[in-house]
Amino acid sequence: MRSHPLETDSATIKQKSTMAHAFVKKMLETEAQRYRLQMIACIAGSFVLANSYLAARLYGPEISALLALSAAVLLGAPLIYHALVDLLSESVELNELAALSFVAAFCTAEYNVAAMIALFMVISQLIEFRSQVGARRNIEALLRLAPKRVLVDRNGELTEIDASEVCPGELVHIRPGDGLPGDGIVEEGLSTVNESALTGESMPVEKKAGDHVYAGTVNEGGLLRVRIAAEIKDSTLEKIKEMILHAEESRTPAMRLVDRYAAWYTPVVLALAGLVLFFTHDISRAIAMLVVACPCTIVLSGPSALVAALSAAARVGVIVKDVSALEEASRVTTVVFDKTGTLTTGKLGVDMVESLNGVKRDEVLSLAAALESVSTHPVARAVVREAGTLHKASTRLEAVHEEPGMGITGMVDGTWVCVGRQEWITAQCLEQGGAFENRRGWGSVVVVAKEGAPAGAIYLSDTVKEGATGIINALKKER
Repeated sequence: MRSHPLETDSATIKQKSTMAHAFVKKMLETEAQRYRLQMIACIAGSFVLANSYLAARLYGPEISALLALSAAVLLGAPLIYHALVDLLSESVELNELAALSFVAAFCTAEYNVAAMIALFMVISQLIEFRSQVGARRNIEALLRLAPKRVLVDRNGELTEIDASEVCPGELVHIRPGDGLPGDGIVEEGLSTVNESALTGESMPVEKKAGDHVYAGTVNEGGLLRVRIAAEIKDSTLEKIKEMILHAEESRTPAMRLVDRYAAWYTPVVLALAGLVLFFTHDISRAIAMLVVACPCTIVLSGPSALVAALSAAARVGVIVKDVSALEEASRVTTVVFDKTGTLTTGKLGVDMVESLNGVKRDEVLSLAAALESVSTHPVARAVVREAGTLHKASTRLEAVHEEPGMGITGMVDGTWVCVGRQEWITAQCLEQGGAFENRRGWGSVVVVAKEGAPAGAIYLSDTVKEGATGIINALKKER
């Protein structure tokens, strides 16, 4: 019996998606365990090493040497492990030189020196682990943005399936509150979509037929029928995931320089140590050569600065595509800002309420808030917030109808009220001869009609973030 191609593709995509989730989860668990073990070894080893110096004063050199030996064993185990892993993978890095320096110091009973070498290297490895685990947790968070189930129109019937089974060309129904499983084009419907997870734009974006929508975004308004345009693996969400992985693997110019010379640096140092031993016949001098040549500061400073920068960027919602950009940032001469959500809070507030035809300001606001209280649109939330106690929960609402992206109508305590865009309200709600003055250029404006006549207008704007003005002024001074 032959399988239908669509079924085969769906099964394959579902299997790959499941494998991706399992792989990321397993990576996180394995690396978290290694991180915990190294952290325990680092803390315990550092504590014992510190006590070895104290013991030298209190109990004598024998106890001090024993504690230093214990610290060297605790801290040296992770270093030797990583050096062996590099050797087995046929790559020569700085871990090998550090391991040789550690072994050399250990064999000459310089346990304190051996422990210090291992401590620097283990701290460096812990910092790198932290960066990698953080990047993969970002990926896991991205994977959670995609919905698990979705409604698909197949042969004229709506079927709920796993989101991983959706194929290019299929028509999916995205209800209010649902996430989009993949990139596509709106075929039918009008709504607002929250794209903040992808773009950082906190204000929902209006979508209508013909507009592009993206995986990982959330429908906040009306029903949308979306034609999936690409496979899940080619979606914008997946590209961002790849970008995070690329940033984790990328290196700054300084780090690339270290990597480039690490392959021959270790053999050269070994050769020099061999020459010292050959000409002096003094093994302690050869060992000193290895210890001095161990690049602990370089190995430690690079990852620590990198992780600090990436963590600071992540806290403010910035995804770094390539870490080389962090060094390039010092040479930036021009900064370009978008407005919403960057210099502003992305949270609308009411600036002014205009009343018309004898309707009082508070009545305009309370009528608008009564209808907007059943809407999830950001403008609606701002109006309700501004109305405060003017909006009463006991208000009777009847025949309420919301047109996504346009406005809302209904009976408020027996009064016919319309709230929304000026053009839509004029066409849908005003009696013949009624009209609002042109309010274009005012930014966000919603108008209110009462019993078919203009009642007022509410003016809204995004609020500037605290400190935004100071940042702009500081940048101007840096020019």
